[in-house]
Amino acid sequence: MNMPQPLPPDEAGLLAVVDTVLAARDLFALQAFALAVVEYDDSSNLVRGDLQDIAMACGLLKQVTKVAPCGENCYCADTGLEGQVECLEDTSVLKRAWIAVKEADDRSTQ
Repeated sequence: MNMPQPLPPDEAGLLAVVDTVLAARDLFALQAFALAVVEYDDSSNLVRGDLQDIAMACGLLKQVTKVAPCGENCYCADTGLEGQVECLEDTSVLKRAWIAVKEADDRSTQ
């Protein structure tokens, strides 16, 4: 019988376990998104809204309510809507993926 291994007693070891779990979850979410896009019923008509729906279902984007523009390039602010606006925001999964891509790009140009 396989017994679960105890967590490392030191903080660094625990953080390494957490990082491994997050990395696995992130990879699963990104793979699910890629698979959903590839298997989309009508890929010739895949539009921004479809991609956003898939990304939300895979945990890459989340819907949030904003009362002010989130920055200079805020799409919702450009639509002329006033008051509360429903926007899409990157989740921590997508933010970590962007950071990893940027770091890999930086290493490749050194």
